[in-house]
Amino acid sequence: MKTPNSLEENLLFQISEVAKLLHKRLTIAFEEGGFDVTPEQFSILALLWYKEGINQQDIANELRRDKTTIARIISNMINRNLIIKIPDQLDKRNNLIYLTKKGKELQTEMVATSGKVYVQTMQRLSAKDVAVSLSVLKQITKNFE
Repeated sequence: MKTPNSLEENLLFQISEVAKLLHKRLTIAFEEGGFDVTPEQFSILALLWYKEGINQQDIANELRRDKTTIARIISNMINRNLIIKIPDQLDKRNNLIYLTKKGKELQTEMVATSGKVYVQTMQRLSAKDVAVSLSVLKQITKNFE
């Protein structure tokens, strides 16, 4: 592996830049769509749209975020009536997270909005470019395990 000569040639720096730009683009798209939801909240909503009734630790694990950050986001989402906590009947130490009606109603429009951002982001990439990029990113992720 060649050592990068600049930030422009540094893959990890470029990954970070893409993540920041995507976050900004999603934030703008959600605001323009009239959604009072952050990209971080959207990631929790998206997880719950497909896997409702899980605890905070499972959410943190699925999204690869620390439990404290997830707890803060969840607290904000409860205050916005997007989700609720219900005590786990099998383990009273845990609360399970469920969508409210408001949280469920956001799915179609928010998925469509994020899908437009995805298409716009990927528009000049070939299928081969995407496949190679995914392979590289998955390998980088494995290097942290």
